[in-house]
Amino acid sequence: MQYHCKYHRKYHRKYHRKYPCKYHRKYHRKYHRKYHRKYHRKYHRKYHRKYHRKYHRKYHRKYHRKYHPGVELVWSWCGAGAELVRSWCGAGAELVRSWCGAGVELVRSWCGAGAELVWSWCGAGAELVRSWCGAGAELVRSWCGAGVELVWSWCGAGVELVWSWCGVGVELVWSWCGAGAELVWSWCGAGVELVWSWCGAGAKCFF
Repeated sequence: MQYHCKYHRKYHRKYHRKYPCKYHRKYHRKYHRKYHRKYHRKYHRKYHRKYHRKYHRKYHRKYHRKYHPGVELVWSWCGAGAELVRSWCGAGAELVRSWCGAGVELVRSWCGAGAELVWSWCGAGAELVRSWCGAGAELVRSWCGAGVELVWSWCGAGVELVWSWCGVGVELVWSWCGAGAELVWSWCGAGVELVWSWCGAGAKCFF
C-alpha cells in the first residue's frame, strides 16, 4: 500500500526533522527557556549583579553599617561578664566598657563640645568623673571606702579645688578667681574654719 506524501513518515509533521523536540524553535538551545537570556540565571533578577549579595546596597562596602560614618560596636562576654559598647554617631562618640566580675566600669562620651569620662571600680569603691562642658572643666574623684572626694573645676578664668574627707569631716576649698586667690580650710567635727585670701597685693587670714 502506497502512502501519500502528506502522510508519509518522511514528511509527516510528527517525524519531520523540522518539528521534533531537538530541532524545534520551541526546544532549540537558542530559544529554550533554559538558555534564553530572559530566563537564564545569569540575567535573572535574582542573580543579576544589581541584586547580587556581593554588589547589593544592603551588603556593599560603601553602604554597610560596618563602614558607615556612624559606627557602632557592641561586644559582650556573658561568661566573663564583660561588655563593650562603642559608637560613633555623627559628632558624638560614646564608649561604655564594663567588667561585671571585676566591678570596673568606664563610660566615655564626646557629645558635641562637652566630653565626659566616668570610671569606677566597684570593688575598690573608687569613682572618677571628668567632664568638659563648654569652657568649664570639672573633675570629681572619690574613694567610697576611704570616704575621700576631690572636686576640681575650671569654670572660665577661675579655678576651684574642693577636697573632702567624709570620715574625718575635713574639707578644703581652694580657688583662684581672676587675680585673687582664696583658701578655705574647715574641720567640720572640731568646728574650725580657716580662710586665707590673696586679694591683689595684700594677704589676709581669718581664723
